[in-house]
Amino acid sequence: RGFRLVVDYGFSAASFVLPLVLGPLGVEAVSAHGFTTDRTDSTSALLRETIGQVKQLVPAVGADLGVVLDRAAERLYLVDERGREIPVEQSLLLFLRLIGTDGRRGKLAFPITVTSQVDRLLEGSGLEVIRTPASLGELTKAAAEDGVIFAGAVGGGYVFPEFVPAYDAVASLCKLLELLAPVRRPVSELVADLPE
Repeated sequence: RGFRLVVDYGFSAASFVLPLVLGPLGVEAVSAHGFTTDRTDSTSALLRETIGQVKQLVPAVGADLGVVLDRAAERLYLVDERGREIPVEQSLLLFLRLIGTDGRRGKLAFPITVTSQVDRLLEGSGLEVIRTPASLGELTKAAAEDGVIFAGAVGGGYVFPEFVPAYDAVASLCKLLELLAPVRRPVSELVADLPE
């Protein structure tokens, strides 16, 4: 069977684009909140609510992964196949572990506030870590430099500069699916191997 995904669009406009991308990738998706709304809940309350719903949906439909997009479709939050939320720190490390083992070479940019586990995780991978001041502007500026293949910060924001040097949840999800494709292990196992 193909990859099965639960996607909560978080009432973002990504619901107009992502289905057109997932179909050709052969990904079966169960969607929630795939429409824009005038809801005025606080962003963090709405995010907690949607993550809670995805945690229930993922095991109910037998999905391999659950993802929640924020309202701007910039940030990506992950839920493993058992319905457990993956902390944003470990989501960042999951991206790094997958990038570090796929044979790519280049530079990775992170704010100085990101855990030193990043450096330990990438030892011997041939990837170079660049640290930036703790601001989104500085991170995206570094991401636009030659040779940078990934930038990320804690909080669900990931940058794949070959696509766009800014946070983009749709690009991040597609890249995550590409990195997971050859692995053939449950996401919960991959996360269990990561540092706390």
